[in-house]
Amino acid sequence: MSAFNGTLVYKTGESFAVKVKNSTYLINASEVFFFNWGFVAVGNESEVRMVPFVKFNVDVYGRTNVSTGNLTAEVPVVVLRACSYDGKPLWNLTFPSYAWTYDGGRYGIKENGTPFRRF
Repeated sequence: MSAFNGTLVYKTGESFAVKVKNSTYLINASEVFFFNWGFVAVGNESEVRMVPFVKFNVDVYGRTNVSTGNLTAEVPVVVLRACSYDGKPLWNLTFPSYAWTYDGGRYGIKENGTPFRRF
């Protein structure tokens, strides 16, 4: 349990409970950072959106070709939400992802994915 300006914060399993005066609410997020003015919650979401696409190809002679474009795909999106302790939203920041692929040519290495890891 922690206290911030009369607000109590409890860890409840995988989330946090915030008690302000006679109200209690849960914060369901991957990570939460608490400050004197409020908190920032990190959320990992998944969205279908148009994202940049980066393709790396290595030919049999070791030459590399990089090309870019756009792709519609379901990708992870990291969202930061800041709220005051009474639950009022202060700001919201979204970090969209991009998609990539790698073709290692004669070595047969082929991989693809997105850059964000899940917390």
